[in-house]
Amino acid sequence: MYRMQRRHNNNVVQAIDDHGRSVVLLGRGIGFGVSVGDSIDKTRIEMTYVLESQQHAASIAVRLSSLSPEILILTRPIVVAAHDRLGIDNAEALLLPVAEHMSFAVDRAGAGKYVDFPLETEIRHLFPKEYEFGQHVLKMIIAELGVSLPASEAAAFALHVVSMQFGRSRISRAVASMTQLIDDILRLVSEHLGFVVSRDDFATRRFVTHLRFVLGRFEKQGPEVKERRKFVHTIKTSMPSYWDVAVNVQQHIEEQTHATLGLTETAYLTLHIGNLAEGK
Repeated sequence: MYRMQRRHNNNVVQAIDDHGRSVVLLGRGIGFGVSVGDSIDKTRIEMTYVLESQQHAASIAVRLSSLSPEILILTRPIVVAAHDRLGIDNAEALLLPVAEHMSFAVDRAGAGKYVDFPLETEIRHLFPKEYEFGQHVLKMIIAELGVSLPASEAAAFALHVVSMQFGRSRISRAVASMTQLIDDILRLVSEHLGFVVSRDDFATRRFVTHLRFVLGRFEKQGPEVKERRKFVHTIKTSMPSYWDVAVNVQQHIEEQTHATLGLTETAYLTLHIGNLAEGK
């Protein structure tokens, strides 16, 4: 049973549960006609927000009450989707950050303002399942609110999930590590090819994208690339000088990540390095 502690508006109230904890309850009309100390009709409760820090209960309730009912109603199935799709046990913790982010993003879109998300590529490759969840959120927003947000917002929503699962410190370390390793690889390739590889070239962008995919697979411990012996033999014999460069890149990646690249992956690296050399 929950007893009213404070009514913030008709849709958001602060209450006390049977264990004496302060919780935030959401539901359309949940606060209507209810006074402090009254029991709350459970049939009106759509979501219960149990707070880790009791001293922040009031401020969190105030922040939730400032959001539109449409945003809060849509946030609930998003939280459920996070649990069902990603297996997050404490998905309710996403309620406030996702709701606030969605509200700000929708308001910006309505005003014709859009914000770039600089970590989109890294998030997409390092955390593909969470990024796919972010894409699902964008589809839900279009379907329910009729608002189309930029594709980069998928990474922003994914980041909320990743932050809750792993913490922002791990994300920062993973992104920084990937960026540094890619820079090192480009320098290594430049030294072996005898010219400075330009990041602006199309072939370089494709190479960097491939490297992000490979490193992201290591981070998420994804499946290894299936070995293709004939393909490897063809590339190794037809592009021997580029193969040697790729082997050096392979060894550097393995030293830094403690993972193992197969020969098929080395062949793919060889193709990219060949494109860099021949397109200079």
